Amino acid sequence: MTAASGKQSPLGINTLSGLLQNTGLNINANFTTYVGSSSNVNNYTSGTIVSSTLLAKITQAKQLAFAKLGTNPSTEVNVSVYTNLVNCGSSLIPSLANSDPSTYSPVNNATSTNGTTEVITCTSTSNFLLNNPVIFSGTSFGGITSGTIYYVKTIESSTEFTISTTPSGSTHNLSTATGTLAIFNTAFYQNGFLAKVALQAYNEFNYNGSTSYSDFLQSFLTCYSYLKQNNSTIATMSNAPSFMDGTYSNMNDLITSDIAGVNLALLDFGQDLINTGKIINLGTIQDFGTPSNLLKTLQTNNALTKSVSLALLMSDLTTSELGLILGNLTVPNPEQERKIYEAFKIIVGDDLKEILVPLNVNTVGLESLADLLDVKKLFPTSWPSMTVPAYNVNGAPANSKIYYPIFAPTGGVNSQLTAIPVNIADCG
Repeated sequence: MTAASGKQSPLGINTLSGLLQNTGLNINANFTTYVGSSSNVNNYTSGTIVSSTLLAKITQAKQLAFAKLGTNPSTEVNVSVYTNLVNCGSSLIPSLANSDPSTYSPVNNATSTNGTTEVITCTSTSNFLLNNPVIFSGTSFGGITSGTIYYVKTIESSTEFTISTTPSGSTHNLSTATGTLAIFNTAFYQNGFLAKVALQAYNEFNYNGSTSYSDFLQSFLTCYSYLKQNNSTIATMSNAPSFMDGTYSNMNDLITSDIAGVNLALLDFGQDLINTGKIINLGTIQDFGTPSNLLKTLQTNNALTKSVSLALLMSDLTTSELGLILGNLTVPNPEQERKIYEAFKIIVGDDLKEILVPLNVNTVGLESLADLLDVKKLFPTSWPSMTVPAYNVNGAPANSKIYYPIFAPTGGVNSQLTAIPVNIADCG
């Protein structure tokens, strides 16, 4: 498929359709007819290119020579004769002798020997056969002599094997060493070059003993489904430590809807809240603490008495100003807030009690209506543990908010609050 065009090539279409049909790609039947089939170096059924041409005779000669390999000149074929036979025509016209072309160079090197286990480590043992003659060429090391015929004694792993000097003989003694010796595996050349092509096709397509990818595709689809199902869980667990980092402050806030962020002394704070009655209007909590907010709370709860109205007028507030403030038609300016607060300071004694009854306020120690704007007076038990949040915008070692005490141990305002941006509406 071309990434720029988004179009599938014919090969891509065939591969995708094979995947969806759970069949995949198979060894082409025409290929097998012409080239033949092979499942290992000792198993080859020739195709018409060999069986129906003169290549049949030379291929048969190679097979017979391999079967007769040895050192007895009267009954066996010398390795040098076999080597010349399998390489016949390789530098001229290899196709006329079913030989390897000069560009074909299988790499299999012995790289180390172990004097304790007598094991040779090599590139691969995939095409080795037990008792199969092998010849090493290069600089001898570890007890291996270059040019000498050895026989595969055991195949220990995909890269390890042992040798003997005679077929089915005892294991050849080695010494521990490293080096590089090319391995000439005689069995790999016995059926000619076309057999290697057929064997390569088998190795490419072979999966679970079958010459198709169908079993592989079943496993692939199963693994893919498992992957899709579990990757989301794995990703969630992986991202959990930093997911939405800074969105939530702490577990106390989460389980108390941020109430613990106002005051962590929940028992005392709760009792103080109960005693405040109707003073705190959660609908206008953003304005809590301002004199105008308290004034509107008095109006809402029918606690705006004549004494309060008279005190407001005495503070030089006009009826027009009060009407706009109480009707939410204007936002009081700082001067108006100051005048309202001065009016509240006048309401004491019986005038104060007359207001506290409809508000259901049971807080002790209140001396004037202005005390309902004093955190220490309004929360006489829990005020020392009052906090105010400063939102974490500078990457401090905390989550979304850092809580600071409003008051210092001496009773004054915490001096730290002058150095951080704090929203007055968050101050409890």
